[in-house]
Amino acid sequence: MKSNNEEISSKKFVLALISIILFVGLFVIGLVMKLKIDNYSVKNEKCKKEKVICKKKVKELEKKIKHIEKENLTLKQKLQLAKKVYNSKLLTNKDKIISWILKNHIKAYKKLCNTVIDYLSKNSKYPLVMLALVSVESSFDFQVISSKGAYGGTQVKCSDWKDKLKKEKIIDSCRDLFDPITSLKAGEWILEYYINKCGSLDKGLRGYLSGKCDYKYDKYNNDIYKRIAELYLISIN
Repeated sequence: MKSNNEEISSKKFVLALISIILFVGLFVIGLVMKLKIDNYSVKNEKCKKEKVICKKKVKELEKKIKHIEKENLTLKQKLQLAKKVYNSKLLTNKDKIISWILKNHIKAYKKLCNTVIDYLSKNSKYPLVMLALVSVESSFDFQVISSKGAYGGTQVKCSDWKDKLKKEKIIDSCRDLFDPITSLKAGEWILEYYINKCGSLDKGLRGYLSGKCDYKYDKYNNDIYKRIAELYLISIN
C-alpha cells in the first residue's frame, strides 16, 4: 500500500514538473515572440523614417543638381539666353534676387536692393538689363564717383549728359545722380538713347560704355549678358 502511494506521489510530482516546464516553455516562447514583434515594429518604424529621410535627401539632391546645372551654364549659353530674355519684365523671387545682389556686391544692402527692384519692376522697360548694368558699372555702389567723373550706380558721366538730363527733367544737378532712383532713370534713358541710335541692345551697350556703337570691347557686354542670364534663371526658379 505504501509503495502504491509513493508511486502515485512520484507520478504527481513528475506531472507537476512537466506542467511547470511547459508553462515556463510557453512563457519563454511568448516572451520571444513579443520581443520579435516589438523588434519588427521598431525596424518597420525605422524603415518608414529612413524612407522619409531618403525621399528628403533625394529631393535635396535633385535641387542641388538643378542648381549645379544652372551654375554650370557655359558663357556662350548664358549669352544666348540673355539675348533672348533681356527685355523680360520678370523680376519674381525678389528674396532670391536680393540674396544674389548681397552675395556678389559688398556695397549693397537690403533696403537699397528693395528700392532698386521695386522701382525697376514697376517702371523699367529693361529691368533685368538695368540690374545687370548696375552690377557691372558700380557693383551697386550708388555713392561712387569714378576717376572719369561718372556718378552713381549707373555711372553716368555728368559732364557729357547734364544738359540732356536736365532737359528731360531727370536731374537738376550732378549730385542728384547719387540718388538710386534718379541714377536708374538717367542710366536707362541714356541706354535707350543708344539702343535707338545704334539699332540693338548689343550696340546700345557698346554706346553706353564708350559713346560709339561699334566699340570693340566684348568683355563689358559679356559681363552684362552673363548677369542677365543669372537673374533670369533666379526669377523663374
